[in-house]
Amino acid sequence: MQFNSKKTLLTLAIFSGMALLPLSCNIVDPFCNSSCGCGSTPTVTDFLIQDFEIQTLQSNGNEADSESFYPFDQLSKVITLGEVEYLALETSSSSNGIPGLAFACSIAPPKSANKLKNIQIFNTEEVKLESGEVLKVGDNISHLFGLNYYHNQGLESIADFIENGVEIYLDDSFKLQFQNDPKKELKLSFSIQIQLDGGQEFNYQNEVLRIN
Repeated sequence: MQFNSKKTLLTLAIFSGMALLPLSCNIVDPFCNSSCGCGSTPTVTDFLIQDFEIQTLQSNGNEADSESFYPFDQLSKVITLGEVEYLALETSSSSNGIPGLAFACSIAPPKSANKLKNIQIFNTEEVKLESGEVLKVGDNISHLFGLNYYHNQGLESIADFIENGVEIYLDDSFKLQFQNDPKKELKLSFSIQIQLDGGQEFNYQNEVLRIN
C-alpha cells in the first residue's frame, strides 16, 4: 500500500513538472489536433503600413553627410518601415489538449497586408549628365536606379525586382542606388513615390544624392 502511494505521488510530480515546460510541435501528441500540431497556437494577422522612413546611408551603414559627395556605388537611399497599424490578433485552440500543458509552436512573422507594387523616382532639379542627357524637372528617372534588399549584394532594375509584387515584413529594408558611374560630381534632387497593392501611395519629397 505504501509502495502504491509513493508511485502515485511520483506520477503526479512528473505530470506537474511537464505542465511547466513547453513542448515542441514535433512531438507526436495523440491528444492534440491544432493546426500547429500541439495545443493553442497564436495566429498573427497582417499589418497596415502607415509610413516609411528613408535614410541616406553609406555602404558601411553610417549616415551620409548632407554636404559631401560619395562614390555612386557606396551611397544608397534606404527604405524601412516607419509606422504600422496591426490588425486583429486571433488565437486558434484545440479542444483536445491536455489542460495545463504549454506547447511551443513557431508562427509565421507578421507581414504587410499589401505588397510592394512599385517605386517611382521623379527628378525635381534640372541637371546634365556626363553623357549629355539632361534630366528635366518632372522626369521619371526610375530607370537610372537599381533596387534590392539592403543587406543583399548587387542591384536589379526596379521593374524586375517588383515584377510580381513583393511581400513586406517588419524587418525588411530596401536600398535604392544610382546604377551608373556619373564620372563627375553629381547632385541629384528627386522625390520617391512608393505604391502598394490596395491603392496605398506614399510620396517623399526633397530627397538628395551627392555622388561621384
